[in-house]
Amino acid sequence: MSIRTEMEGFAIRLPTQPAFYYMDVFEANANDNMAYPQVQMLEVESGEFYFHPTSSGVFDRPNMFIRFLDKHDLDHTGVQRDAVIDEMKQLARMFVNMLNQSGNYDWIDRASYITVINAYDTNVSGVELRFRLSPVVPGGFCT
Repeated sequence: MSIRTEMEGFAIRLPTQPAFYYMDVFEANANDNMAYPQVQMLEVESGEFYFHPTSSGVFDRPNMFIRFLDKHDLDHTGVQRDAVIDEMKQLARMFVNMLNQSGNYDWIDRASYITVINAYDTNVSGVELRFRLSPVVPGGFCT
């Protein structure tokens, strides 16, 4: 199973049933006809190989960039925007909890995020999670 397929499976099980998109940064910034709320998995552009000393296995550990976004009104207030960001942070936490509970990856004990404010022409906000994903079985992924 590809990493994209597995991440989509986690995303669509979130309570709000967000749309899932896999794209590069340029596509994400240019496409304003998408469904919201949404989870965007940005194309994996970096990571690391870990060469296990005893199992002779090679682990592919991609650096993940996953956005959780929702629309808000064009004339929104800061309070309304912050409410959208807080909702998307909650979805991001649920998403990481699903990853951790799956047992397929090393435990993610921290993930950095940046807030996405008034992105695109459609006025969306949310958070972008950044973390390294480490499979527990050698062989890793094909992105």
